[in-house]
Amino acid sequence: MYYKLVLIYFPRSKLGINVKSYQNVVYVESTDNTWGSTTRRFLYLGDAILRIDDTEILDLPTTQNALRTGFSKNGVVTIIVERAVHQESYAFVRSVMGFSKVLDPMLPQDVIQTCTARLAYHNKHGFAEPTPIFKGYTKDYSSAGRVSVTNTVEIKSIRTEQLNPEILQNVPDFSNPENK
Repeated sequence: MYYKLVLIYFPRSKLGINVKSYQNVVYVESTDNTWGSTTRRFLYLGDAILRIDDTEILDLPTTQNALRTGFSKNGVVTIIVERAVHQESYAFVRSVMGFSKVLDPMLPQDVIQTCTARLAYHNKHGFAEPTPIFKGYTKDYSSAGRVSVTNTVEIKSIRTEQLNPEILQNVPDFSNPENK
């Protein structure tokens, strides 16, 4: 369901929302429903912000700039939001709210030096041949050309989806006429 919201800025009021970006859509992550909040009872958790005034919203910096520009221009901002209304869309919004981007932490310099030294050693001497457990043909991993050292930790997802298995729900038996 789509809603058009008109927010009016009053002196000493605050915006009262936190947002997060997920796959080029900005979602409302939390709201502040106190009396001084501009978005009090207008925006709900999981609302997707699609447009602010005439600006299409795809990321957090665009959202911030559009809100600042609109409120500084005349104190009134028009927001188009999409709100989940079906069980499938609720489940998707819950998975988005559970998703958190993890920044790649910087590695300490001594760790980088140790990794670089070990890589140089393996480039010179090769990797030790592991005891084979497979009796057929196996790849030759004796060269270190497939290894590289970076300054940050890179978190790689391996054949996974961004769905959180903790929030999966039981599917009703649709063969029963009462569940149709």
